[in-house]
Amino acid sequence: MQDYKLSIAAVAVIVLGGLSPLAADPNSWETNGPFNARVITIEIHPNNNRFIFSGTIEGGVYKSENGGLSWQHVDDSILEKTTRVIKFHPCAPDTVFLTTVRGIFRSNDCGLTWSRLDLPFGDQNEYTNFAINPFNPQIMMAGSWGYILKSTDGGNYWDLLDIPYHIEDMEFDPFDSNTVYAATHAAATGKSVIKSTDLGVTWQIIGGNLDSISYSTDLDVDPYRPGWLYLSRSASNPSYIRCVSKTTNGGAYWIDITPPGLTHGDAVSITISHSDSNTIYLCTNGDGLFRSRDGGLSWARINEGLYGNRFACVVEDTVSDLLYLGTYFEGIYRSTDGGDSWEKISQGINQTDCTSMAINSRNNDSVYVATLAGLYFSSDGCQNWRFIDPRPTGLYVIPTCLLIDKYHPEVIFVGYSGYDFLGRGGIIKSTNGGTTWLSVSHGLPINVSAIKLVPIYEGFSLRYLLMAASHGLFKSDSQGDNWGQLPTPFPENFFIDRFEVSQVNSELMFAIVSTYTEGTIGYRSTDGGASWQRLTNYPAGGRPLDFVCDPVDPNIVYANWGIGLGIFRSTDRGESWTDINNNLPRHPRFYYVSGIAVNSLNPQNIIAVSFERGFYFSNDCGQSWQELNEGLSPYIGITEAMFAPNDTTKIYLFTHGFSVWSITRTTTSIDDDSSLPKHITLHPNYPNPFNTTTVIGFSLPKAMPVSLDIYDILGRKVVRLFEGTSSPGEHSIPWDASGMSSGIYFYRLTAGDDVRVGQALLMK
Repeated sequence: MQDYKLSIAAVAVIVLGGLSPLAADPNSWETNGPFNARVITIEIHPNNNRFIFSGTIEGGVYKSENGGLSWQHVDDSILEKTTRVIKFHPCAPDTVFLTTVRGIFRSNDCGLTWSRLDLPFGDQNEYTNFAINPFNPQIMMAGSWGYILKSTDGGNYWDLLDIPYHIEDMEFDPFDSNTVYAATHAAATGKSVIKSTDLGVTWQIIGGNLDSISYSTDLDVDPYRPGWLYLSRSASNPSYIRCVSKTTNGGAYWIDITPPGLTHGDAVSITISHSDSNTIYLCTNGDGLFRSRDGGLSWARINEGLYGNRFACVVEDTVSDLLYLGTYFEGIYRSTDGGDSWEKISQGINQTDCTSMAINSRNNDSVYVATLAGLYFSSDGCQNWRFIDPRPTGLYVIPTCLLIDKYHPEVIFVGYSGYDFLGRGGIIKSTNGGTTWLSVSHGLPINVSAIKLVPIYEGFSLRYLLMAASHGLFKSDSQGDNWGQLPTPFPENFFIDRFEVSQVNSELMFAIVSTYTEGTIGYRSTDGGASWQRLTNYPAGGRPLDFVCDPVDPNIVYANWGIGLGIFRSTDRGESWTDINNNLPRHPRFYYVSGIAVNSLNPQNIIAVSFERGFYFSNDCGQSWQELNEGLSPYIGITEAMFAPNDTTKIYLFTHGFSVWSITRTTTSIDDDSSLPKHITLHPNYPNPFNTTTVIGFSLPKAMPVSLDIYDILGRKVVRLFEGTSSPGEHSIPWDASGMSSGIYFYRLTAGDDVRVGQALLMK
């Protein structure tokens, strides 16, 4: 039987359901979520509240034409992906402005086509804010690092206003056409808030009594009361929790109105309700969402229906009073009751940031994926996802690595990390397929951040577990119930980035660690981690980013040697390296290869993803590459790839920022299908005779419904070991007969219309 790698490194949520075949068309990629994104800006059409734009970090713009119930990506090659602000023109509502990290764009047809504005500093500058004068919409201002731009003709021509610090937000005064306020990054100089009464020609400081510890993040002006402003800030020292302020006299004096109970001091945005200016919404990074009904005098945390506590913005539909919430990892939520409860409305936004993936070795359509938004499960090959939340009670942590026991797939391990520097990670385990979970972190530091879980098998049993964590390697001989730390020679203050163990030689290991002084460093162990050798034979200018061991040949290793070098191959366990990039295409700005994987049924077939150039495969160990990109998003950059266990016609990609992608390939286009079985075969169980535990193997030439049953000497069925649709290839099913009496038993395989029978002898 082949051993198959069930997880690579890195975040997840679980779903339970029936079995169904993967619906992807042959040789064409598809994705159906999970639906999430890092949404930092939302804008509603002023004349049609069913039409909404949302801007994401590093994923471009999405639009909805049904009030947010479903979303479509705005595809235009001219647009920069990393959005900052979206604004509709109040007098020409089909005109939309979009600011990004590389310029400002405009659409005159409600987002169908876009043009780049001609700005004084060119295209490669970040614009974090954009404001339109409510009295004269031809006047517009945009802020960036060290300057503000102003246009008086609707954005066609721009003047440069020199301001020596970064502008975080800018708002026009709703009562005075010449007054504009700006929140800045200049806390240390006492210039957190500035004001101009001549449309940006001159500025004065109005944040005089604000402390210099917190820098401004957002500013909102009361639409009904002159001189009333609200300011959110982020403290550089989290122990100093004063991050929300208010002024009622135009900034002459500020009052601290920070909600009690904040632990992070990171207020991201503040929003005044246009239907009731005493109602204030506050988004924080780490403490959740807050609402005040009395102008900030008292606060309530409103998180019913929300996952996590990292939120970016609240936008109010002034017609329907609906609220929309943009989050850093969970997509978009909507509230119909002023924030008392929330529902997720991210359908169609395929920008989930994934960290790890695991596939059931007996059912390739049973897939778990860890994401920055939590753990998901699909029972139909990634066509539909169900969110599950097995987090330890009271902790907001991120699932970062997954493991399904190959021979007992009802046993699942999830490694967690804290979402910030406070840590609070660990391991949880399920022994019933994800129905219930138990913490198994005994012996681990409280601030452990799990990176990767690796199973080491002896025969068909899990011998021990290895875990690479942020600051060490750990081992469990007790199915994860207890852990001990392994000694390592890594430098002081190291951080483990990647960890790889050979599937065919568990003594061979590779680790990549990072330090502040030396960058990334590669290590190799040939004795199961007892000793480590620092690798120094890098290609010129290279730094290790990833190692992948061949699943068949213990001497072959693949490596990603940095942003400029790409993929290399070693046939001597890392002693020397050969460049196999050949015709693999490169991104014009740099070269980055990720998602390296090797076909277990045909190790000549390797796959890799070139940054924003797509998916490529080789049938000759990298001597030549062919693309397979039909249906795949061109924006996919960093990703991990997995062949499905026992059926390498299926490939899954879990990506950093673009959800999960899958493909079902025709074997003649890529694989050497001669390695697949030609007939249905039932293999003799091993060991036989056996004492309590044995394994029954079978092979299939194609996917088909399968059942495996055990009968006693009298012909009575005593247990059904497996029932479901199995993929082509080799399969192994363990049978634990510890509750059975000694004697002869028969095992019966029903595969389609074919029936095979074998005999086993249990001797206790």
